[in-house]
This record gives sequence, C-alpha cells and structure tokens, in this order.
Amino acid sequence: MMEQNRIPMDENATKLIKKCEDSEIASEGMGACQVLLEEMDKGDVVLKDEPGKSYMEISNKMKSQSMEKRDVPSVVRIAFYVRDTDDISDEYIKNAARRLIRTIEEL
Repeated sequence: MMEQNRIPMDENATKLIKKCEDSEIASEGMGACQVLLEEMDKGDVVLKDEPGKSYMEISNKMKSQSMEKRDVPSVVRIAFYVRDTDDISDEYIKNAARRLIRTIEEL
C-alpha cells in the first residue's frame, strides 16, 4: 500500500480518500479507477514521488480483473497526485484523474 505521507494532501483530498474506504462508495468508484489506471498504462506513467511497486501492483490487479474495493483509496490518492503534478503533461491522464475525483465527490 502507498505511504500516505509521500504525496501532500489537502483536507478535501484526505476526506475523499477516507470516503472511499466505504465499501459502497468504493464499488461505485471502481470503474473510474480502472479508466485512470488504463490511461496511465497507455502513457507509460512513472510516479516519481510514489513507490512504483504500489501503482504497478494495482494496475496488474486491474488487468487480471482482481482489483478490489480496498484498492480504490490508493487509486484516488494517485489521482490527486496526477492532477496536481507538473511531472505528467498528458491531458488524457490528467482528465481521467479529474473525472475520478469528481465521481467520488458526487457519491
């Protein structure tokens, strides 16, 4: 699992990540999580401030259809990083991150 202190999170981000720990919310957010991970795979994204192993584990689970609800908070944490970092310029990936965040906000 990703270390929470690796990416500085504001209060809103922390609340949304906590919200994803609810099983029902996580279930509804899994589709948007998969879209973000697929876009990141297409773009060969490397997360400089995150342990690559965590992102790759979740991505591989998604590919094997075994992504779990408990992975959703980690993917939302990745989405905030992707949205806010200057290291990633691919607009498809940034838009997927924004959509995931909006999806969780609306649930």
